[in-house]
Amino acid sequence: MNQSELLQRIKDNLKEFYGSRFRGLLLYGSMARGSQRPDSDIDLICILQGPVSLWEEIQNTTRAVYDIALSQIDETGQFRAINIVPVEVSTYESGSCHFYREARREGIAV
Repeated sequence: MNQSELLQRIKDNLKEFYGSRFRGLLLYGSMARGSQRPDSDIDLICILQGPVSLWEEIQNTTRAVYDIALSQIDETGQFRAINIVPVEVSTYESGSCHFYREARREGIAV
């Protein structure tokens, strides 16, 4: 599975899991900049409508992409971690957090 297929599969799983709460998925970090290595993590922001309980949503996003994450383990036991940061849409759009401002600047919508 190539990178764009992998990202689309992650997005589809999150959309199915969250339904109408899902507002978007943003790739950031080395993959978005084009400076990734073969073992680089996949860094994503999952934008959600409604209140976001960080710990609960981290558990939910992990559940939603668990099978995909397992598929990234190679024959040597190495894998590319899928890191998903859940955020409420108004928090993301407000620009009040440096992390989200930088992600918006360098990120790529999936």
